[in-house]
Parts: sequence; C-alpha cells; structure tokens
Amino acid sequence: MIRALLSSLQPREAGLLRRALAATALSALVQGAALALLPMAFAALFEAASGSASWRWAATFAALAALCLGLRRYAQLAGYRAGAAAAQSLNLRIGQQLVRLPLEWFVERRSAELNRLVTHTVLQIMSAPAHLLQPMANALLTPLALLLALFFYDRSMALAALASVPLLWLLYHWGVRWGGQAERLSEAAANEAAARVLEFLRQQPLLRASGRNGEGFSLLTEALQQQRQAQRRAHWRTFPAALGLAVVLQASYTAVLLCGLYAVLGGSLGAVQYLALAVLATCLVEPMGALVNLGTTLRQTHHGLNRLRQLLQLPALAEPNQPQEPEGHRLEVRDLGLVRQGQAVLQGINFTLEPGSLNLLVGPSGSGKSSLLRLLARFSDPDCGAILLGGVDLRQLSGECRDAAIALMFQDCPPLAASLLDNLRLGLPEASDAQLMEAARATGLDRLAERLPQGWQTRVGEGGVSLSGGERQCLALARVLLKDATLVLLDEPTAALDAISEARVNRSLLALARKHTVLLVTHKPTLAPSAGQILLLDQGRLAQCGNHAQLMATPGRYRELFHEREAINRWRLRQPSAVAPSSVPPYSLSERTVHHD
Repeated sequence: MIRALLSSLQPREAGLLRRALAATALSALVQGAALALLPMAFAALFEAASGSASWRWAATFAALAALCLGLRRYAQLAGYRAGAAAAQSLNLRIGQQLVRLPLEWFVERRSAELNRLVTHTVLQIMSAPAHLLQPMANALLTPLALLLALFFYDRSMALAALASVPLLWLLYHWGVRWGGQAERLSEAAANEAAARVLEFLRQQPLLRASGRNGEGFSLLTEALQQQRQAQRRAHWRTFPAALGLAVVLQASYTAVLLCGLYAVLGGSLGAVQYLALAVLATCLVEPMGALVNLGTTLRQTHHGLNRLRQLLQLPALAEPNQPQEPEGHRLEVRDLGLVRQGQAVLQGINFTLEPGSLNLLVGPSGSGKSSLLRLLARFSDPDCGAILLGGVDLRQLSGECRDAAIALMFQDCPPLAASLLDNLRLGLPEASDAQLMEAARATGLDRLAERLPQGWQTRVGEGGVSLSGGERQCLALARVLLKDATLVLLDEPTAALDAISEARVNRSLLALARKHTVLLVTHKPTLAPSAGQILLLDQGRLAQCGNHAQLMATPGRYRELFHEREAINRWRLRQPSAVAPSSVPPYSLSERTVHHD
C-alpha cells in the first residue's frame, strides 16, 4: 500500500511521506532495542550487581526509551504533515482529472461514488500516515528486533516464537485476500446506497407528488439492506483469519513461556532473567495482536487507494503537445459520427457555421441535438470525423483557447449555491459593473435582482432552489452573453420563459448573432425566419439544411414540424354549445371542443 501511495503523490508530498516512514521505522527499532535491554536492566537492579555496572544497563534502557519517545513524537508530527499534504495533493489531482474527463463519464451513480471518494476515501488515506504507520511499525519492526534479541538470551524461546511466523503470515495473507474480495462487494453496495440517498433527496418533489415519501423509497430501502448484508458478509469472511491469528499468537506466547520455564528448571536461565524475558515475550506478542484490527483498516485503505488510482488513470480528453491557433472563427463539421453503448447517436454530419450568423438546430426529441452541442464544445470527442474552428481541429486547440472561444448553455443549468452576482460573474470574472448590467438587462436578470430580498447579494441556494426554471435560464443566458465568446451554443434558452421574457431574449440573440456565431437548439419557430441557416437532425443524421424559406418550399420533415408547431400555437378552447352547461364542465379537452382558428 505504501508503494502505491507514494506513486500516487507528487514529489514534494512523497518526500514528506518518506520522512514520516523513516522516523516511524526508526522509532519502532529503537523501541525494540530498548525492550531488548530489559533483561539486563532487571538483572542489574534485582541481583544487586556491584559497581557502576549495576546501573549501566538501566541507564542505557532509559536513554533508549527517551530517544524512542522523541522519535515517536517527531514521527507523529511528520505523519500528520504527510497526511495533510497527501489529502491536498490527491484532492487537487482529482479536480484536475475531472475537468479532463468526457462529460459522458458523469452520471448519477458516479456522482455518489465521487462524493464518497472525496469525503471518505481521501480522508481515510490521509489518516494512514498519521494513525496507521506507527502501529504497523510497532507490529512488524519491534517484534523483529525483540526476536533477534531473544536469540542472545535463550535460543529455545526464540525458536518457539520463530516457529509461529510462517503460520501467522499465511493467516494474514488469507485474511487480506478474502477480505479484499469482500471489501470490493461492500464498497459497491455502499456506493449504491449513497447514490440512492442522493436520489431520494433530489427527487423529493416527485416522490411527494406520487405519494411515495410517506411510505418510504423502496430503492433506497433495498440499497441500504444490501449494504448491511455486504458488510455482514465481509465480517464473516475475515472472521476465520482473525480468529486464527489470535489463536496462533496465544499459542506462540504460551510456547515461549513454557520454553523459558523449562530453561529455568534446568538451571540454564535465572529466575530474574526469566521474568524479564516473560515481559519481553509479552512485548513481542502484544503489538502483533494489533494486526488483526490493523489488517481490516489497511485493507479498506488499500482498496480505496486502488479506486482513487483507477480514477486518476482514466483516459481523459487528450491535450495537444503543440497547440495551434485558429485563423478566424469559421466552424466546419466534417463527417461527424458518435457511438454510445453500441448505437450510433450521430452519423455523417456535415455543415458550416459562418462568423456573425444565427443558426438553428431543430429536430424531434432524441435526434441527437444535445449530443452534437457537447461535441462542438468538446465535452467529448467524436468517434469519427472532425470539428474545425478557424481551420484547426478542436483537438489541436489548447484548453484555454477553446474555453475562451466557445460558450455553451445547457437546457438544465442549475446555478451554484452562491449569490446571484457571484453566479453571474462566472461568465467573466473580470467583468466591469457596466458589462454585468448590460448582460443582466438583455435577459431581464436586473428585474429579478430588484425583486429578491437582498438584491444581487441574495444567495440562490443549492441548485438554485430559490429560483424558478425561467429565472435559472435567464441567469445562465446572461452568463453566456457576459462571456462574449466567438461561438455561442444554446440549448433551448427560452423553453421556460414567458412570452415577454422570450421576446426580450430573442432580441438579444439577434443582436448577438450580428457579431458572433450563434447555434441555437430550439423547438420553437419564433426565430426561424431570421436565421441564416437551419439544420434539421432526424435519427442522428442531418436530414435537411437551408434557410427558412428554402426549407418551407421543399417538402420534407422541416415543413411538417413547422406546420405542427404552428397548429399547436393556434389551439383554442371553446365552451361546448350542444350540451347543457350543467351536465359537463365549462371547458373540455375532448376532440369535439378543440378547434383551430
């Protein structure tokens, strides 16, 4: 585990851990040396040896004991420093890795795993240098020093202790092996339970609306029960090995004492020395008994470290060694294809977005519009084809250049649990007050700030719970406008807005498209006549491309979708006249009462 932990740390943090390891090992060896002098010190004190030699062994024992305490204190502080530095380094590496992973990697289940990894596993790894190194050194190095010393006092006692070492190693190895398998099952059950707890908290509106909150959430209950069963199986799998270790240690301790007693009866060992060696045997067996409990903790820490290393070794979006600079802002998509779970999400996509143009991306739900936006923002890489910005493949642009050139707004964009102003500043942290207010006025966000109790300093809550869906969209769109990127990708920016707010946002988008390239995913035909280009996706393919007049003049899917939307917009509800008002509700959604103008 120590080798794996060292390889996971940066050089500075690894150096701190090595110093803590050295101090811990040295303190354990000095402790063993001090205990090894115990029989000599006993003999000098109780046999009343004459001269200064009577106190020589006692003084040496006291000096080594003091040195051991000093080294242990230094090792403990070094372990705390190494653990804190390791936690900081690992959290930083996790953050750096997460921003490089494709967006498809982040799903609900993995959110729970990440939460457990950061809040539990990293802290568990951090505690290893501070709390586990010293007990492990005492359990391994101190008995080794005592065993060597025992050979000088009585060889039969040393051989009795040495005979149990192979059996102890086999039992410990068996416990680690079986415990590791059980730990993986227990960890999977714990991750599942954590995911269900997060789902239970986030889906409270749905659960309450469906009447499921009072009787409990069956998925959560089942996950918690499975976690409890997995932990129980892990305990019973490791119990035989733990019991075997305890039995062998006690048998070894008894054998050592019996061998010493036989030597006393034979006259080869004095009674005072035997008492001292009995204390020595106790000091030999007692720290090894801690291996039973330490083995479980070490196994859990090692398993968590392996999961952390797996995360850090996941293939991330590759960054170019020699990034190129785009020439202009023209976007070209060439033969783009995307496959997920063995199915083609996008295939054979070709189009061009000219600078300073408004482009619409339309199509039925599930046709691949949001997947295409993510590829254009390089949240993931396509399986075939290329996306060129200014004649340069997105994969050859530096991350800073790409992030500065592209702004993306998702359909669902919950803000951070900060103030309204802080959330707006995310678009451009160095923006002036005038720039902030200009973006706020363009989306109506300034009116929202006036209604909030603390104005711009009002905290919007986790996920923006204090804001409506339309207000969250206004905030996200204002952030995009504030960024002032050359390529603006918008996914249904007006889906949750009222008619007045939608008209204001549409005017802002038209003004934005005069200077920047705008690609707008929408189901509404409001901006269709003003768009320079309309792209129609159907079942992952680019079915039609052209402006509104061209597509309306051509029979096809676009004209069908446009007429369907226009028909929906003309729906009216009328009071039925052929039936008495007292016999039916005043308004009905039946086919007889729904008419077109």
